[in-house]
Amino acid sequence: MSAQIIKLDLLGDTKICTICGIVKSLDKFGSNFEKRSGKTYPRSSCLPCARKRKQEITLARKYENFEKLPSDAKRCNKCGEMKHISAFYTNTRKDGTPCLYSRCRPCAISDKKGAYERLKDKIKVVQKRARERYRDAGPHTEQYITRKLAHLKQKCKKDGIPFNLDRYDLVVPEYCPVLGMKLKCNARARGDDSASVDRINPRGGYVKGNIVVVSCLANFIKYTATWEQIRAVANFYERLEENNGGLK
Repeated sequence: MSAQIIKLDLLGDTKICTICGIVKSLDKFGSNFEKRSGKTYPRSSCLPCARKRKQEITLARKYENFEKLPSDAKRCNKCGEMKHISAFYTNTRKDGTPCLYSRCRPCAISDKKGAYERLKDKIKVVQKRARERYRDAGPHTEQYITRKLAHLKQKCKKDGIPFNLDRYDLVVPEYCPVLGMKLKCNARARGDDSASVDRINPRGGYVKGNIVVVSCLANFIKYTATWEQIRAVANFYERLEENNGGLK
């Protein structure tokens, strides 16, 4: 009787799984291809039930009696030991269903440490070369602009600040327009002559027409600078605000 109901209860794009008995859409089922007719038919069980059944059958082959199969156990592919499922890391498939890693936690950690030990010298050399290229690069490099825009976008998203800049809006001059010092695009350590993106109107966001690239000393001038430098910064920002119609 249940088989007849399952065959007849195909309502449009839905189908009943023969294992869990739940009505699901056809995209939740696998497909079988019939050579004679050249047509494709959905399988009788849904994808989650089919995966679970396949795992049970795989584990059952490793036991003489299927009834003694533990439902919360899994065998590690590396050490070959049968362990509780809590000893495995969890993962997510492309369709969003959860699954377990094929190797237990100790084996996965040892593999990761072993891979790092084998490649740590090469990794350090590559990282050192990248830092040197980035540190010695000029202020007009695309690499600096790309990294700076990504940092500003992440910061604005976190703090709720408006942001609509692109790579053409961020123009780094060779010299600071306020203090006249030559700008540097430092990779990590930031000095007084490092390039810094500042907002003309602090109440506005990082939007078009409201940013300027100056030195870090000019950006933080009110904390560490002398009165001559403060006056230079004040005159510069006063001219910018007048050209932009004042604060809004």
